[in-house]
Amino acid sequence: MERTAMERRAAEIRIAQLEMKVALLEIEAGLGDHLKTFFINYIQSPVVSIASLPKKLWTELYKKGKPLDDIFEIAIKHLAPEITKKVREAQIELHVEEFKAGFEARETELALGGGYAEFVLDDDHSDDWIAGYKYREEKGGVWTSDLQKEVVEIGLREWSDLIEVSVVKTTLIDIFQAVNPIELLKSIWKSVKKYGIKVAIPIVIMEILITTVPLWATKLVGPKAALIMSQIPVTELLTPAYLKWLGSGSADEDVDGYLDWYEKEFGSVKLAGHTRSSRIPF
Repeated sequence: MERTAMERRAAEIRIAQLEMKVALLEIEAGLGDHLKTFFINYIQSPVVSIASLPKKLWTELYKKGKPLDDIFEIAIKHLAPEITKKVREAQIELHVEEFKAGFEARETELALGGGYAEFVLDDDHSDDWIAGYKYREEKGGVWTSDLQKEVVEIGLREWSDLIEVSVVKTTLIDIFQAVNPIELLKSIWKSVKKYGIKVAIPIVIMEILITTVPLWATKLVGPKAALIMSQIPVTELLTPAYLKWLGSGSADEDVDGYLDWYEKEFGSVKLAGHTRSSRIPF
């Protein structure tokens, strides 16, 4: 009986190996449907455990693209704009906070000096802080929502560090390329068992990005990066796209502008095409 079980196990492994080899040959011939079908069927109901299959087969699958590249490309397409939006919002907020800090610092000096205080600048502050300090000295006034909106409008033409979606896409590619394909497949299989095929892949992608994107974004926006991924509805964005990929459902794209957050609070913001001369000395 034990020998029969062992023989059956060996036969199952050989069948899985042959199916994978056929799928890889079809990829080389430009045919991807069989491999995609094999992959989807496998993660829903594995014939044998992933660890039982030769590592070479999974490595070849990973190198030759489908369907792992599909999974990554879908994630990049739908998440890069949203991540870009959130990072840019945080960058804009940091710029404005620095400008306001400089503005208020000069305002405090003038208040303590009875309307007069020596105008002194040093190199210990950021360009935005200095711009705010100069603005309060030259223009006077008080900090208002209108001034804050103006800072954003002018800053969008002057701030050269605001992240572009192309940079985010490249970063996501690097993150996904660093993922161990064996571990990825194990995670997808476990997620399918726990949550079902419809949300399994989005959950795995979220688990990958929630630990990697903040590490990268910290270099751009500091500690606020920890909030970025928590604010992005990964499963809501990816589930329709993966359902479409699986052959059931559709993926409707509705990417908000990265200034929605500011416009809701301060009204519409004029973009870089606006030609009014800058009043703010960035």
